[in-house]
Amino acid sequence: MTQYCPREFSHKDRFGSYTMTFEKRILYARVSGSFGKNLAQKFCDDLLKIVYSIEEIHWGYLGDLTDCVAATPEARDILVEGIKLCITAGCEVDAYVINVAMAEHQLSSARKMLGIDKTMDDQVFGDTEGAKQFILNILARFEG
Repeated sequence: MTQYCPREFSHKDRFGSYTMTFEKRILYARVSGSFGKNLAQKFCDDLLKIVYSIEEIHWGYLGDLTDCVAATPEARDILVEGIKLCITAGCEVDAYVINVAMAEHQLSSARKMLGIDKTMDDQVFGDTEGAKQFILNILARFEG
């Protein structure tokens, strides 16, 4: 059964912004600018709302960070909690569109904080379509 959640969450402050939706087994988040503590907390609050509305057992996360600059250390710590939430709620695969080295470094660092030491080489794409196809291919392995 495919879950469709029509909700879209978005928020912005003077430093950064995000939009977040869930559709066809993929939680999609587009992040722009810089993330401070307050924006990161709002992101995780909205993430929680979407994650708890997902009825799928297996789903994926697509993070579009093409316009993301960086996150403060406080924001990173909050976002790590968001990653933990996704993992425990059934997120089987994540993929990213990143073109800023600092954003990729910070994401890799956050993953290491959770004990995920695997490199992200096969999870970073030049466009959202490639990332989406990667996620769908992995999710297909869970279909019976």
